[in-house]
Amino acid sequence: MKKKITGKKALYVGLVVVSLFVFLMVIVIGQAIKKKSFELSRAGQAPTNLLYLKLEAESTATLYMDTPEQVVGVDAILEYDPTVIEIISFTKHSNSPFISYPEVKAYPKDKKMYYSANLGTNVDTPPISGNSIPLAEITFSLKSSSPTSISFNFEKGSRNDSNMVSIENGVKDVLEGVTNLNLNNPATAMPRNQQTKTNEKSFFQKLFEFLF
Repeated sequence: MKKKITGKKALYVGLVVVSLFVFLMVIVIGQAIKKKSFELSRAGQAPTNLLYLKLEAESTATLYMDTPEQVVGVDAILEYDPTVIEIISFTKHSNSPFISYPEVKAYPKDKKMYYSANLGTNVDTPPISGNSIPLAEITFSLKSSSPTSISFNFEKGSRNDSNMVSIENGVKDVLEGVTNLNLNNPATAMPRNQQTKTNEKSFFQKLFEFLF
């Protein structure tokens, strides 16, 4: 027989349901409106769950842009260690929405890659906004198993590093953050066979047991 929910308990249940609804709405809205950022990630993998890569095997990473604000141009400066990482190709993504690409090139001697793109001279081209917009693809391989990364040269507020240019309320750099690509780094990667499960009951399991 199910327990009847009456009186104070019913009020408590109502408050819990409303709180859960508000909490879920905050999560949904937060996912829909991301901060203005650049991200490097391998296909099908979140940047915080990277796996170890085999030496000399080709891998591809994609440069993405998230922006709820309208953007007319971007500059991404990427840094890497050419003694550990070999850049096989660095090209604009086939689905990149920009029109003009002044520079998309790797400079091993400088340990950097430069990506520059804008809307060109056509004034009728609308500015760009959205989530997970692909900008470029990097094909690379590892020369050694040393922990390494492909990281953004970025300092919030600086004009001489990676930037995202908006013309809303005047021309300005609106880039707020970046997500680097960490490779073979024990601090950010864990082989699946080392991951453990827990028998601890979730919040929702405990809630349903309490109510019913």
